[in-house]
Amino acid sequence: MPVMPDSFSWVRSTLGEAACLTLAPDATTDEVATAFGCDQLDEDAATFADADGHDRQDGGEAWLTQDEGNVLTIEVNGFEGTRPEVLRQVSKASAKGLAASIFWNVNEMVIFTAARKGKVVCSVELLDVDPEDVPRSLRRLAALTADETVDAVAVGAAMASVFTGVGIEPAAISQASRRTLVPVPDAFDSPPLDDWRLLNEGAPHVVTAVGTRDEQWCRDLALWAARAAATEAGVVNESPVQDLFIQLGNGEISTLPAALLPVISRWEREQQAWEKEHPHWDGDDPWSTALEGDFIRQRSLVGRTLRLTAHPDARQAAIQVVDHAELVFRRTHHERPLEFVEDQRGRRWGQQPEWAHLRARQFLEAATTAAFTPSPDWNALTEQLPAPLSSEERAEIIRLDGLRQAQGDFDTYQWG
Repeated sequence: MPVMPDSFSWVRSTLGEAACLTLAPDATTDEVATAFGCDQLDEDAATFADADGHDRQDGGEAWLTQDEGNVLTIEVNGFEGTRPEVLRQVSKASAKGLAASIFWNVNEMVIFTAARKGKVVCSVELLDVDPEDVPRSLRRLAALTADETVDAVAVGAAMASVFTGVGIEPAAISQASRRTLVPVPDAFDSPPLDDWRLLNEGAPHVVTAVGTRDEQWCRDLALWAARAAATEAGVVNESPVQDLFIQLGNGEISTLPAALLPVISRWEREQQAWEKEHPHWDGDDPWSTALEGDFIRQRSLVGRTLRLTAHPDARQAAIQVVDHAELVFRRTHHERPLEFVEDQRGRRWGQQPEWAHLRARQFLEAATTAAFTPSPDWNALTEQLPAPLSSEERAEIIRLDGLRQAQGDFDTYQWG
């Protein structure tokens, strides 16, 4: 008998208007608590049912319970269960290698995330989900959220139950015990500063400044560069992106906002889908344009840029964010950034002209100005950047490139 969302209609009212529920089959509470970063020495004898609402509202705790060999983790006003760094480890704690979470908040954001054997297989916002983006066994349920009258939290809970095989009962949740959460740090690489080729070649003074300025200067540089990249890619006004910048401005850099993770995942999926459909540029599809692909890759690059703002090392955050932001600026084109030259056999090959990277150069020049200034005027530096393309301008660029493709302007060469 198929699992129905109606069976989980109690979840939102029981856990509150903002919460995260994570399921792990065939696991122990200690193993899951470790994956969440719980303080193992701070376990409260009180149960979820015993605690009043005030005791469960600070978001710095998790409530864990084991039911029939499965572990349920509840976070009120928390979202650790949505984070890849956490859910990957929770799936490893499961003997079946599975874990899933459902998160919701007061802004009607409902996020479903699933992991298998240490790898996140999907992270989607259920109120704007393409059923093709979730595992096949969950598509029927995901499609139900197209109906605005359906409780998306109940749908997400049903999806988590189906994916993990874990049942969710109010009685089990009421017996959950409290543990203090210590947020798990994001997983980041920290290569030596002199390994950053693009910056050493294009803006060596930025590399030098990052190595000598204080941590707050580095954090400010990372925030400025990330905002510049998001603006360049046309995504700066998306609510989760704004939430990140507010968080960074307040000095909160340990984790990304929960609502931002599925947005970044969506940008990454769009790039993967594009590259799957267009493994190389051969002109087979006259209405798919190369410049559309560049704009799609640009958004994916912004996602990586935003992730890097949470690097625990301020200098690494600064250097890596600036490095990735420079690549974002390189992806803005008004026309194909290649000049084609016919060789002796009549074949044509492309060479990227210098003008293609003028926008990236302007960005690095502004970053270099900051490098020479102990207390930069970040707003003034932003004014030095090229004006970003509007959504209408991007659409027109894509349309014109598609027309040229359809007219055969690019038939004699490959690009890619």
